[in-house]
Amino acid sequence: MKNTIISLSLFLLTLTFGVSNVSAQSLLSPNFEIDALGFFASDTSSDFPPPAIISGPTVVSITATSAIIEWTTDVNGNSFVMYGLDDSYGYESGQSEELVKFHTVKVIGLSPNKTYHYQVKSADIQGKYGRSTDQVLTTTNAIPISEVSINEITLNSAIVTWKTASVVSSYLHYGLTTPYTETVSDSSGSSTTNHAIRLSDLSQGTTYHLQVIGQDTVGQDVYSDDYIFSTLSLPIILRYSIGSVNGNTAEISWETNVAVDSFISFWKSTEDEKTAQTQGSPELVKSHHLVLKGLEGKSEYKFRIVGRDIYGNNLRSEILTFRTPDDVSPPVITEIKSEISSNSKDDRLQLVVSWNTDEPANSQIEYNIGPSVSEKYSLSTRLDESLNVNHIVIITPLQASTNYHFRVKAGDKAENYGTSADYSVLTPQSQKSLLQIILEKLEQTFGWLRKVRI
Repeated sequence: MKNTIISLSLFLLTLTFGVSNVSAQSLLSPNFEIDALGFFASDTSSDFPPPAIISGPTVVSITATSAIIEWTTDVNGNSFVMYGLDDSYGYESGQSEELVKFHTVKVIGLSPNKTYHYQVKSADIQGKYGRSTDQVLTTTNAIPISEVSINEITLNSAIVTWKTASVVSSYLHYGLTTPYTETVSDSSGSSTTNHAIRLSDLSQGTTYHLQVIGQDTVGQDVYSDDYIFSTLSLPIILRYSIGSVNGNTAEISWETNVAVDSFISFWKSTEDEKTAQTQGSPELVKSHHLVLKGLEGKSEYKFRIVGRDIYGNNLRSEILTFRTPDDVSPPVITEIKSEISSNSKDDRLQLVVSWNTDEPANSQIEYNIGPSVSEKYSLSTRLDESLNVNHIVIITPLQASTNYHFRVKAGDKAENYGTSADYSVLTPQSQKSLLQIILEKLEQTFGWLRKVRI
């Protein structure tokens, strides 16, 4: 019995060393090598060789940032590519789940115009690796699709331009979402590296996705990133409100979906819209605020909010209304300006005064030589009864070298009167005529002229 056990042990040792020798001999293939990795790699009980690469590896597609590498093995195995800027590699890409004979791996994240070293490897079900020799590839110098730009966007159209690295055909997909639903071919065909397509029949105020598709230098389809753009929207009023309204002003605020100028057309309800006047600002904004001036008290007004965006699209609201209460507020007088000049006909001095009011009002100036007493002025200009918001009045004649005080007085249609603060001006010395200057010079030279003049 003991002899039987010893004989069996010797037989197992012989068998073990024999198999090891067979496995060692299998390392001598020029096409592959064996990695002693994992359980199966250290299992020497099998004399099956590792996968042998029988074709490839071949770079079937290469761009500025990626490459597709293919090879074939004699048995099923997984698919990996090791790569880097030298033969120490440092990076690896592939998959280990599916065991196949025909292998395809896409390596991404490469840099343009760079030379890379790479080596493919495949492991069978036992974990034995077969490897290729060191190979090299060089990425292309330019990205296949670049400078994608979306311009001249309107309510229902847009122009898409892009460049390709070489003269290739290209087209684009677009739609409301991805995946895309529409396809448009580049009409220039394969005659240029600069491409342009006009998208039409789009919906206004809508967001679209698009992607450009072309080919690289080896005929492989390449895709741009997903680009997003929105068509323009027609101007609309999102909300409006009527603020404080008094006898001659009304405060109105509103918001629009796009930037437009701020104007309101308004007229009395008893009149036709053709008589409307317009007030506002040309500034393009989305939030609008306007105070209508020059209104009449105790009146109903109709108005429209109107505007235009930067592209000339018009905004026009429905007819809205507001009513002013009794006008009990006097005109507010602002921007008073005065200037002393001489009349061109007789060189008499005159005072020109201008001012504005916040509502239509008549025009008059009260004035006095020297300061007024108890806000009373001894003189006044003739009352201009025409109702205006811009006023100008001339006081003439004035005495030379004299201090004048004046104030502006304005009354509206409801006979509410407002007055300004007191202002003062000093008239200059009177200018001597040429004859007077000549006579004075002669008197200084010939004293007898004084007696003659007497």
